[in-house]
Amino acid sequence: LGVSINSVAFTSDGKEFLAALGNGEVTIFSTDNLTVNNKLKLHSGSISSLAISSTSAFFVTSGSEDNLVKIIKLHHKFCKSQINQQTNLSCLIHLLFIFS
Repeated sequence: LGVSINSVAFTSDGKEFLAALGNGEVTIFSTDNLTVNNKLKLHSGSISSLAISSTSAFFVTSGSEDNLVKIIKLHHKFCKSQINQQTNLSCLIHLLFIFS
C-alpha cells in the first residue's frame, strides 16, 4: 500500500475488511483473495479511526486532521452523513442509533 494503516475492521460476515489509511482513504478488501473491492477518499488527512455497524450496512470514519466524522453506506461510493467532531451530543446519539 505504501501508506500507514491506522485502523482495520471486518464485516459481520467476514467476507471483507476495511483499512483506514494515513492518506485519508478507506480501502475495502476481499478476505478470500485480498483483492481491492473499492477505494474511497474520505478525509483530507489521516483517518484516525474506523468502525463498522453490526449489520455491516454502514461504516464510520474519523479524520484527525479535518475534524470530521463521516458515515458511509458500505458498497456505495458516497458519504451518507458528515459531522464535525466538535458537534453536540445529539449528533453522537444519532451515531449510536445508526450503529446499534
